[in-house]
Amino acid sequence: MATSGPVEPEDEDVQAPVLAILCLGQDVNSWTATVTSLIAANVPVLALTAGPREPVARLFQELPIRVETWTLSEAGAHLAGGGWRAGFVVTAPVIVPRQPFERALAAIDGDARVCTVSFFSNDANYLSFPWRNSPSALVVNGHSEETITRRLRAESSEPDIVPIPVPAGGGVLFSTAALRALGGFDGLCETAEVAVLDVALRGIKRGFRNVLDAQTFIVRPLQANAGGDALNDEAARRWLNYRFHFFPTLFDYERDADDTPLADSIAIKRSYVVGLRVLMDGSCLGPYEMGTQVALLAQVDALVKHQGIDEVIVATPGGLVPPYAASVLMQRGVSVCPAGDLTFPDVGRVDILHRPFQSGDVVPVGRWRKVARRTVVTIHDLIAYDNGNYHASAAGWLSYRQGVRASVRDADAVVAISNDTAQSMRAARLPMTEMQLSVIENGTDYMTVGAADEQAPIELLESGRAAADFILVLGAAYSHKNRDLAIRAWHELRRRGHPTELVLAGVVVPLGSSRNEEAIAASQGEWPQLLADVTSSERDWLIRHAKVVLYPTSAEGFGLVPFEAAVLGTPTVFVSFGPLAEALPDVPVVAADWTPSALADAMERLIQDPDLASKQVAAVLRVSQNLTWERYADKLVETYRQALARPASH
Repeated sequence: MATSGPVEPEDEDVQAPVLAILCLGQDVNSWTATVTSLIAANVPVLALTAGPREPVARLFQELPIRVETWTLSEAGAHLAGGGWRAGFVVTAPVIVPRQPFERALAAIDGDARVCTVSFFSNDANYLSFPWRNSPSALVVNGHSEETITRRLRAESSEPDIVPIPVPAGGGVLFSTAALRALGGFDGLCETAEVAVLDVALRGIKRGFRNVLDAQTFIVRPLQANAGGDALNDEAARRWLNYRFHFFPTLFDYERDADDTPLADSIAIKRSYVVGLRVLMDGSCLGPYEMGTQVALLAQVDALVKHQGIDEVIVATPGGLVPPYAASVLMQRGVSVCPAGDLTFPDVGRVDILHRPFQSGDVVPVGRWRKVARRTVVTIHDLIAYDNGNYHASAAGWLSYRQGVRASVRDADAVVAISNDTAQSMRAARLPMTEMQLSVIENGTDYMTVGAADEQAPIELLESGRAAADFILVLGAAYSHKNRDLAIRAWHELRRRGHPTELVLAGVVVPLGSSRNEEAIAASQGEWPQLLADVTSSERDWLIRHAKVVLYPTSAEGFGLVPFEAAVLGTPTVFVSFGPLAEALPDVPVVAADWTPSALADAMERLIQDPDLASKQVAAVLRVSQNLTWERYADKLVETYRQALARPASH
């Protein structure tokens, strides 16, 4: 029941902390949803009308609001003289969530200097959400003021308050303490919107602050006669500039700048509501599928399924999709673009640009910062950083090292795939802070039993070894993979009377290869079966049918092979060091060292004791239960959000 007369402090409504003051326009009917949403939120309502009070009172006669013919200046004086902590001045129809002001009131109570609190809205000038400076009549699909507010608040129970130069939006909360100190609203202001800005700017002169409650969303419905926007109205801007010479300088800057708390806040909050837009540097996705490619594709697959991701864009050489990557890159939510010369020419603005592998390339940092709000780099290991054998010249090695250091220095976040890798990075004094560094172990669940049609490699069939018992060494012929030691260990097993064959599956790399050492080792006994490269279905067949997978590596960032083998029921022999010791401390059998006899001893135990081999597999599978790519994606999305929440590194 709409009533008239002043709302006295002793009235029951005054017990509420906030009084809503509605500056009704010509189309009074458009305010019904505003009134009902405020009543549902237990906020007392004072409606101001410039015309006769009675028609407005009749319209709202069934609702517990008060209607007055006061000016905003008179209503402000009433508010300042009452017992309310704040006044919600509404200059255009809005719809508020059920608990609209708890975070804003906490900001006012926590800092007496706060004058105004604004809110995100679909139509709020530079506070428009989810896209700044893009007012829209529509709310993000599938959402309302309630669901967006819930998402914005889900990340933290503490208020997230962001400094802004001036208030904006259809509804602004005013501190009554600040309003009293500033003398209330000026009756000379032509419109209520201008009066709101006038108080805020007077507040700035006296040291008060205007802030944004970044955890509350209010809807501004589409209205035929919604009125103008004083922040963009030239006449209003000139009038305010006449009064305040410093306006609109800071507003005009913060409206568009990317290096402000407001810009960062909108980006991080958008990620909670509509998800992150991520550009993944997939320039390593060439013709061969090795560990780097496997990890990248598993990462993309996990990210695109994550609720915090809107889109994953993968930049490949020439925009091409190699066959082994098709199932991941052609799915919904993933798009592919040319990497170009690492400038990603076809990509618009993204939240995150992530290079998920280390490289010594000199990257166009300036272009990357224009493409993405934040950049992230993953460091798998420091093998090529520490080992000059993988470079054509000493100068090339030093250049690579400088490139790695530059990529870490320029990144906003750095991901290490094991604690061992992170410690190596610290020991190398790479230019990063602990805040920038995240340790996120790789997932190990990208392989599933029966996921691909297994088939024996044709070379193995032709050689007649497909039916024989064999030991498998899986991985490229890098010197740290110690494939020559595998050959010598195999020879030792043969001398002990084990009639096994040896299969070496993996590409021969152009630099840092162990092929000479392999040839020398093989010449002293029998020659193994060499497979230059295998498909995923051939890899699975080889792993499943091997008696043992031998993994004699002495340098790794993580070490996926034991996990790949365990999924298909095959035990792995390795030396326990670094990331392997970190991830798999409790396997029953490890090689004592890298000598052929020690490797042969461990393999012999597993070959002779099937129960022990089963325990070896089970120990790895127990660990792998917690090392999922879903878990990896959760941690990676959190790393992305933390990077967005911090100032850019440069």
